[in-house]
Amino acid sequence: MSDTSNHVVAGTAAQLWLSRPQAMDIDKPRVYLAGPMSGLPETNYPAFNAEARRLRQLGYHVENPADTPDQETWADYMRHALAKLVTCDMIALLPGYETSRGATIEHQIARDLGMPAQMADSMIDPASKSEFA
Repeated sequence: MSDTSNHVVAGTAAQLWLSRPQAMDIDKPRVYLAGPMSGLPETNYPAFNAEARRLRQLGYHVENPADTPDQETWADYMRHALAKLVTCDMIALLPGYETSRGATIEHQIARDLGMPAQMADSMIDPASKSEFA
């Protein structure tokens, strides 16, 4: 991807993030869960689902890509994932995210949008959503 097309993608993602829904789970910070999936046993869904459950119990609204309906291609999964990512206030990273093509794209877009990022397993009680908006 050329430098120009990177700016177009980031610009489009920024516009989507700025227009993200604000009314859903108004009191809960929205967190996108990112990590490796491709090539892992069970597509790493058990790790995604366990962490999503833990974060929800803490009080976060979690966008879990393991909940994505079946798609035909990796690109289709990413389109769906990025649409969810831009509705969130922050990104939570699973171990191994840095070796995942998709998770590194998600992480980069989240950073470009100014979203806080942290390792999912280090997250504790959520702060007020107003701190992320």
